[in-house]
Amino acid sequence: MIDGAETRSTTGQRSRRAKNFILRLRHTRLMKEVAIILLVMVIVFIGVIQFTSLETTLFYDGFEYYLPGSSPTPTWEFWFNTNGEITDTTFVSPSNCLLLLGSFPWSTEATRKFTSDSVLIGYEVYVRVEKVAQPYTAAVGFMKRVSQVTSRGYAFVWFRGDGEIISGENLLQTYVANRWYKIRVLFNRDERTYHVWVDDILVGPSIRDPNIDPYAIEDFTLSSEWAGVNCYFDDVRIFSQVSFETLLLKWAAYTGIALAIIGILDMALTRSDTGSVVPEPPPTI
Repeated sequence: MIDGAETRSTTGQRSRRAKNFILRLRHTRLMKEVAIILLVMVIVFIGVIQFTSLETTLFYDGFEYYLPGSSPTPTWEFWFNTNGEITDTTFVSPSNCLLLLGSFPWSTEATRKFTSDSVLIGYEVYVRVEKVAQPYTAAVGFMKRVSQVTSRGYAFVWFRGDGEIISGENLLQTYVANRWYKIRVLFNRDERTYHVWVDDILVGPSIRDPNIDPYAIEDFTLSSEWAGVNCYFDDVRIFSQVSFETLLLKWAAYTGIALAIIGILDMALTRSDTGSVVPEPPPTI
């Protein structure tokens, strides 16, 4: 009777130990799965952050914080001519824009200083001209002033007097009076090439910039040219971008760190599993 009772007791203990071991094993495996899921979520979250921070706005001006009839100085500096003011007669985003009026032989240029050492920089701006006239109506682009009466343009887009939007020697598309056009440019300073979009359509891929000093850029410029036509500008944005190669390197670095953490955690939990194994008791005779 005693031997039978001892056998049942030993069998019960062994059963309880086996159940505990299975529960602990399931718990450990669950911890592994949860840890891996969390780390994958971290990788994805970091990736989302990287992609959303691909483009950084350096400055933006919709001209909303100025009174109609006023000058946007000192935020903007006028070069060569001072015939410009804030107006609410037309706009893209309510309810103001900048009006400039050049005249032969001096254009009116409103410039905004900025600094960036990024390889990729760009701009967006809406442009509207009141009339198509020779020789040029409007122009936008990066700039460096080289003397009291001259400046050097980079990645410039021109509204020519024959109704063509051009950049360098490249015809981009035609334009008409009294219509807003969205101009977007992305400039790779290391390669000295840039892309041009008009109304979000790529119309000028990989245009060569002739300047040998693209890192000398100091300003962004809005210009009403010699045609003596009212030119309107709105929603100006200057930005920098992270190159795709840099983004991939960052992504690889974060992924490598996360995978290393997963490996270390897996080893630690595996050792924990091994330590929790309950040896089988010797058979009862």
